[in-house]
Amino acid sequence: MHTLAMMGNSFGKATVCFEPQGKKIEVEHGLTLLDAARIAGVGIRSDCGGRGICGKCLVVVKDQKGLSPPSDNEVRLLSSARLKAGYRLACQSVVEGDVTVFIPPESRLEARRILAEGLSRWFELDPAVRSVRVVLAKPSLLDTTPDFERLFNALKERGLGEIKIEHELMQRLPTILREANWNVEVILWMDEEVIAVERGSGERGVYGAAVDIGTSKLVLHLVDLRSGETLSVKMAENPQLVYGEDIISRINYAAFEEGGLARLQRLVIEAINSLIEDACREAGIERDRIYEVTVVGNTAMHHIFLGYSPKQLAVAPYVAVVRRSVSVKARQLGIKVYELANVFVLPNIAGFVGADAVADVLATGIYESDNMSILIDVGTNSEVFVGNREDIVSCSTPAGPAFEGMHLEHG
Repeated sequence: MHTLAMMGNSFGKATVCFEPQGKKIEVEHGLTLLDAARIAGVGIRSDCGGRGICGKCLVVVKDQKGLSPPSDNEVRLLSSARLKAGYRLACQSVVEGDVTVFIPPESRLEARRILAEGLSRWFELDPAVRSVRVVLAKPSLLDTTPDFERLFNALKERGLGEIKIEHELMQRLPTILREANWNVEVILWMDEEVIAVERGSGERGVYGAAVDIGTSKLVLHLVDLRSGETLSVKMAENPQLVYGEDIISRINYAAFEEGGLARLQRLVIEAINSLIEDACREAGIERDRIYEVTVVGNTAMHHIFLGYSPKQLAVAPYVAVVRRSVSVKARQLGIKVYELANVFVLPNIAGFVGADAVADVLATGIYESDNMSILIDVGTNSEVFVGNREDIVSCSTPAGPAFEGMHLEHG
């Protein structure tokens, strides 16, 4: 990969035109065509993440005066006939002047069909978030109990124990209680944290979102936490695809490209926010009524979403940053729901058997079965589970190359 690929230089700018999309962008000299395409929002396959080894980012450039000469990787991967016909690898072609690029069909990242729904099971509704209506006695000269203790005592009478509250909410609490005339609805998380206090009408709903971050796709379910009804299901391709189809390419990009981890994290969070907006619009609710977001994904997607370095996952002994579940405030990640909502990420297991695998086991219920069962999750990263209520063993394998043809030279 060219060392100037993400840096550019100070020797001027050039206009790159992408066809048949008809998109033009001005970029600094020194960027690759793949970099320019990413900036322009033009999808070009780069299964290897732009390392010049998969040969999938094939483009056609008739007038190559604005490009660097073919690299050693291009000479190795492309026949002399193809090179003469103007074929180049986008990740190897450095912009040195104005250039027009044609992206052939086989190199385009096209919209894919995404399976959004599957196996359903009945569960007893017991959400982590619930609301409690509370009417408080007004303070007086004979009762000067502070506001939070007044609220805490009322909740304690409902059988709740020690409860914490975020500093920002504590700052707003005096105003909220008095404007609501001491009649409030308290939104609780796990019966241990007050995440919202509102006027006690009880008419506005309490909602949650469940997100599956796959290597190739994203799926979001918007759920009414009072009834358990799924109100909307939205899906999209994982926008990180432009930085590599497989997990290792993403890890390499996050680990070795300057700003790579932050860029991948921002892409997936922006995509999730877009799905949330679409789901809320369809359901006719406000985003600030979503009080919990539950997230699953394989270990690499889990780490990138949370902004944890995935570098150590790619080398022996394949150690994750964390195995246990993680809870982060939505505002800390930039998830556009109620700002003090908890974003709860399920635990990983080991290696690349991540939080999505935990969701598989919970959804199928094989952990409750007396019968020996096998569960197979086929995806870019695939997992296999064998077991029953006594024990379950699992392993993972990168099945993506079987679908994408990465590293295939013959056949």
